[in-house]
Amino acid sequence: MRGKKTPPEKVEEIKALSLVFSPAAISEKVGVSLRTIHSILAKKDNPVIEKRREEKRLEIVDKVWDGKIADVRELKTKCDMILEGLTKDKIDKARLTELTTAFGTLFDKIRLLQNQSTDNYALQTSINDEKISNLQEAKEYLNNVVKALRE
Repeated sequence: MRGKKTPPEKVEEIKALSLVFSPAAISEKVGVSLRTIHSILAKKDNPVIEKRREEKRLEIVDKVWDGKIADVRELKTKCDMILEGLTKDKIDKARLTELTTAFGTLFDKIRLLQNQSTDNYALQTSINDEKISNLQEAKEYLNNVVKALRE
């Protein structure tokens, strides 16, 4: 059994909200079932309206990115201020836990500024004869380097 038809104003509100919210969030905000939200979003409108909606979406994306760039600049400025405030005396007086926490935080922030991952993934590997051979070659090479340095 079908429910009542969603008013055109509500449909447009849902499509407008879809520019910045997930279907689940829209459903909660406007009080319409998630199934109805998906159904509304799947239907195409008049091409002129669709084009205008896409233009608005791009404007929103630009605003978000402009804000992100400003956030990155502010973060870099704060990192620079912190680094400038670190004197040798302060570092010498700091506890090891404070130093490692500060280093880890700064390291993560620098990675973020460089648009690199800050996630730490554990990797597992198996050791086979080829890897053991490579390790033995590496060990032998390092031993030769140490030997040469001592001479």
